[in-house]
Amino acid sequence: MADTSPRAAIVVAVIGVVGTLGTALIANWDKLFPRTSPQLVKPEPPVDSRVGKTNPVDEKLASPVPAAPIPAAPVDVTPQIAGVWQDVGYPSNGTKVSQDGARFTFTRWGVLTNGVPFQGTGSGTLSGRRVSGGYRVFYRNGGFSEGQCTGSIWPGDTRIDLECTDTQLGRYQSSSVRAR
Repeated sequence: MADTSPRAAIVVAVIGVVGTLGTALIANWDKLFPRTSPQLVKPEPPVDSRVGKTNPVDEKLASPVPAAPIPAAPVDVTPQIAGVWQDVGYPSNGTKVSQDGARFTFTRWGVLTNGVPFQGTGSGTLSGRRVSGGYRVFYRNGGFSEGQCTGSIWPGDTRIDLECTDTQLGRYQSSSVRAR
């Protein structure tokens, strides 16, 4: 049978108050007893005993020299297009790009929509997210063509959209994504 005397209620209340006070003391220990750190003593500048004044040369040596600002590293905003790319509409057509800063070269291979295989090379430049360049393509049937393209590179350097003019194909558009 449980003890229902007023004495038991008082004991439970005292235990609760002591527990609450103990928890508050532990939680705020750093505020009640802050750690003290040793105070740094700034040395006085040396005094020239011959004159009784501070020696200006020693005073300059004792004063802190402000640090020169470190220049920020330049941010390279040139898109990085080196690697293998795959045509969006014709996954068997591809391009391998090599890049040196804003200049690039490429080799291209695939099959035209009429079934004729091709292989070509070219080069170009980047200006921000804009791309421009020229190429020469040889077809397996003995023909060749040349062309110029301009276009843009998507943010993240994951897609290139081009508009081209070719001596055999005329004007056409092409889109490529990074091969996976």
